Amino acid sequence: MIKTILITIVGAILLVSCAITKHKTEPINSRDGQTVNLSMEDKNIEDIKWEIVEVFGKKVNSSSKTHYLIFNSKDKQLNAKANCNIIIRKYNIATQFKIKIDLGISTLMACPDNLEDEFNRALDLTDNYNVGEGTLSLNRGRMAPLARFKMVK
Repeated sequence: MIKTILITIVGAILLVSCAITKHKTEPINSRDGQTVNLSMEDKNIEDIKWEIVEVFGKKVNSSSKTHYLIFNSKDKQLNAKANCNIIIRKYNIATQFKIKIDLGISTLMACPDNLEDEFNRALDLTDNYNVGEGTLSLNRGRMAPLARFKMVK
């Protein structure tokens, strides 16, 4: 009786561990049958400080100390500052130029304008990006860029 129970428990543990291992290592296919890497990196945007220069087509009077965005590759977390508040969100680069930015947290200081709200809305809507020649733009579909940045040297 005890032997049967032990065999059942060990069998259940083996089944669960096999299922977990299979889930972690098995590639996921997109709708068009292409394999999607769930944790891609893009050294063209990650671990670089980007100064915010435009949000929803409006120029931002900024400096790299008060208006910036950094995609941290190690923990897949973006850190940003839009005026007086700091924003922290997780992100995932699913395929080249495709990105998903999750909801996050921010400090709650009263800023002199609504730039932080507009910037957070742009992050919420972003599903892809373009990068080149020291500039980055966050986009949704084929619409005009939601936000533009320049690389801080």
